[in-house]
Amino acid sequence: MAWAKATFAISFIASISAMTCAGIDVAKKHLDLAIRFGSEEVETHHFENDSEGITQLEELLREADPERIVLEATGGYEQPVSAALSATRCNQKIRAFYDRLTDRGKAKKTALVACMRKLLVIMNTMMKNGTQWNSEYQTSST
Repeated sequence: MAWAKATFAISFIASISAMTCAGIDVAKKHLDLAIRFGSEEVETHHFENDSEGITQLEELLREADPERIVLEATGGYEQPVSAALSATRCNQKIRAFYDRLTDRGKAKKTALVACMRKLLVIMNTMMKNGTQWNSEYQTSST
């Protein structure tokens, strides 16, 4: 049933254009992924919300290379996942931090949570100091 919600979300966005879109339903114990390739077929996948499932989800997203990823709001589970997925895909410093953790044997979910925490610390510091985002920001762990 959850995959139907993810499929509906990406169908709506993809109906606007012929882009490749992914919809993720985030729940405490599982992740449902639907990928729509332009106006063509929709693939659906179900993963456990654990290290192995997150690894499989990441691999499929890298292969599909969607232009848009939609997350269904489910009790707040989507907020940290959204930030961390976005940062590990788009922010080179967070991606490097994530890669260092996984290279040292940390589980992907653990590394993703560490990236979430790093982003929260950075945002908290920005709020406290009244500063804007600086993409050249260096951390002591870099």
